Amino acid sequence: MKIKKILLLILSILSLSCSDPDPALEDLVNQLTIKTESRYLIANNMSTIPIQILSNLNPVVATQLNIKYFANGILIDKDFKTNIAGNYTVWAEVNSIKSNEIILIARPPEEYTAIEFKVVFHIINSNVLSDDIDKVMEQLNTTFRTPLENLDPNAVDTFLQFKLAENDPNGNTLEEKGITRHQVDPEYTIRFEDWMWDIYWDPDYYINIWVGDTGSTSSYGNYPVTGCSSTIIGISCNDSDNVNYLHGIAMTTNHIEYNRSNLISHEMGHFFGLKHAFNDNCNSDSDYCLDTPNYNREYYDSNSTGIYRESCDGMKYRSWSIMDYYQQEKSFSITYDQRKRLRTIIDNSKWSGVLGSQNISTGRFQIKKNIKKPENYRLNQKNIIN
Repeated sequence: MKIKKILLLILSILSLSCSDPDPALEDLVNQLTIKTESRYLIANNMSTIPIQILSNLNPVVATQLNIKYFANGILIDKDFKTNIAGNYTVWAEVNSIKSNEIILIARPPEEYTAIEFKVVFHIINSNVLSDDIDKVMEQLNTTFRTPLENLDPNAVDTFLQFKLAENDPNGNTLEEKGITRHQVDPEYTIRFEDWMWDIYWDPDYYINIWVGDTGSTSSYGNYPVTGCSSTIIGISCNDSDNVNYLHGIAMTTNHIEYNRSNLISHEMGHFFGLKHAFNDNCNSDSDYCLDTPNYNREYYDSNSTGIYRESCDGMKYRSWSIMDYYQQEKSFSITYDQRKRLRTIIDNSKWSGVLGSQNISTGRFQIKKNIKKPENYRLNQKNIIN
């Protein structure tokens, strides 16, 4: 008898969820709240922010409510999208009950000049396969040339793409496209140590990625520098005309062989000046990008809620950002403000491989063939980040 009652209850709930809205239920509503997982989207009529609804009724019963959604006073669908840039005040109504208001910000689609970087992987004391390199390169290009089906409504195409170098600085064709292989002292690590100057291609023309033992389980990117006439917050400056630091990426063999969590894109983000989308408190915007929700990483680590974070302003959301860590369904999103930051840094930075994208016929004769370590070189640990 108890089983029959339970089955009848389940069937009644299912019938409610599949039936038309019930006007009588609306009189029972005395509280209405809306939530979203993002405050930003691209005004391209494709990027979409789903609006979540909470009320004092059972969630299944609440599906029978005739809820109306508004943006700036105009009736909209529950899944908000637009092709007009601007700020939108969004709320919901049932009868005379009005929900809280949320401000959603739609930014105009923008296009940038496409830049294609030449990439070389210096594989150190490792047997990483060329197939593994091809896979991480595919992931890198997928991330930085974001497809339209990205789940993040604020994800953008950076107009940056990457190809494996076909020739070395002397113009010789590489046996394996984009790969050099080296055996060195097994005690060496690839954490931007002095010996790596001997395996460092001209950073004006190539992005150098060393693969091997980083001395830890982490991979690392080295932040760029700009000329001192530029004042980009969070980036150091350098007025030298000569290459005087190792600008590149150090990847552990495991991270290449298993392409874990799209770490290659994370470290490339650091290479172009992007910072982590979190910090250890809520007192500052840690990455200088207003459209990446900031959250307290220490609190998250000790009170883990899986794939969900809670931003410093109380918004619960899933993180798609390549500049976040751990517990992500996918890690492939670069936001509108992150793109603006990295493109500004590329325009002003030194030794970021930009010249290699120009494909001028005489380019290889301008490439510096032997990069020498400066006599006064000292590794700046603050520029290295995992």
